[in-house]
Amino acid sequence: MNLLDILANVTNTGATIPDGWGQGRATYGGLVAALMQTHLEKTTLQGRPLRSASIHFIGPAAPGEVQFNSELIRSGKSSLQAQCRMLQDGKTVAMLTATCGEARASEIIVPRSIAPRVAAPETGQAMPDLPGLVPDFTRRFDFRWVSGGLPFTSSKTANVSGWVCLKESLPEGTLLTPAIIMAYVDAWPPTTLQMFTRPAPISTMTWTLDCEVLAESIAADGWWQYEAQTLSCGDGYTVARSQLWSASGQLVASSQQHVAGFL
Repeated sequence: MNLLDILANVTNTGATIPDGWGQGRATYGGLVAALMQTHLEKTTLQGRPLRSASIHFIGPAAPGEVQFNSELIRSGKSSLQAQCRMLQDGKTVAMLTATCGEARASEIIVPRSIAPRVAAPETGQAMPDLPGLVPDFTRRFDFRWVSGGLPFTSSKTANVSGWVCLKESLPEGTLLTPAIIMAYVDAWPPTTLQMFTRPAPISTMTWTLDCEVLAESIAADGWWQYEAQTLSCGDGYTVARSQLWSASGQLVASSQQHVAGFL
């Protein structure tokens, strides 16, 4: 089942995670976050645009039925805070706290950052299909590295940049949403995985995503430029920051993740 079909089947109480979206013993975190965001949009966010989301991965979500418990924490004149918990077998496996905000008139405007110039996606290194070595969900995306290394290649750098797109064909007119942004941003391997000398487990613990609310709608298909920098790594934990831009260079999201590595 493709991404849009999975999100379209989210109900007021739950959803079904299909096979084929695995990441080790868990479901791909970008899909988990997208499901929770979709439930909040259906039940709680009152149509207000997402500004920031904080996601906590508490336990592995397996293929099958999941339930949601969404709660409106506060709704003010222009801002709103809400939270969604994803449960499976009666246990919380993930949480998402969303902060939404309507646009307000302001005298202070700082231009968004501009995407760095990089090689075209067609010239980049594609992710090899290595069953048992790369997660199942990566077959849903096309990756093109333009800097940094592939996972488990003993790279000397902890930064990476490139392009990503969904392999599935999106219906004409499908627009970019926060849930789709989550799927794109989290698709890339953690920054330090390229430094690993051999396969070993790695798991995101917390993830903060800041979404840009753009003046014009953007189509969800096509290539998306990605860049990530490692801020710190030690004691088995990595903090990395990343940005996602449209093919025309518009910043659509900034992200920071705290990742546990077991090597």
